[in-house]
Amino acid sequence: MARSSAIIERLKIEAAEHPNVPHYDCKPDVSCWPLQPNDVKTEGYWKKEGRRVPKGTAPIAYVVSGQGSSFHGIKLLTRWMPAYHQDQTLPVKVAKPAPLENVTMDTTAPIVLYVYRCKACGQAGQLHLAESALDVTTVCASCGAEVLAEWDGGVELAINEPE
Repeated sequence: MARSSAIIERLKIEAAEHPNVPHYDCKPDVSCWPLQPNDVKTEGYWKKEGRRVPKGTAPIAYVVSGQGSSFHGIKLLTRWMPAYHQDQTLPVKVAKPAPLENVTMDTTAPIVLYVYRCKACGQAGQLHLAESALDVTTVCASCGAEVLAEWDGGVELAINEPE
């Protein structure tokens, strides 16, 4: 479906704000702009592919986003979105919590809940450890940043042991 002439004219005016940056269309044969290359995508599409754009990265292009249609009753605006080359992106870290090598578990001690909130990404997490464990440094399960897990006072888990 081709875009209306009014939308094309508005996009041309907006594209003139960044004359030295390439502008692409995301769909073939709907406008006068060339189709975006496969290795140039908006931040949201890189995220779907497990990649992220570092903060402060300047876009190498702009891509038309939206078709002027509605989604769940909300009118979607056809607009230019900053786009980045694959070389500008980094893989998203999917970190597993670090093994607790120097912590011994006393199976007679109650198991308590330790919690953390990552200062880098805001992710909340939890660990179940022996009550005698010290503050535990581990990694955020979301972004891989180092976090300090703290005792969440009062939450104990029962250990099912054979009698």
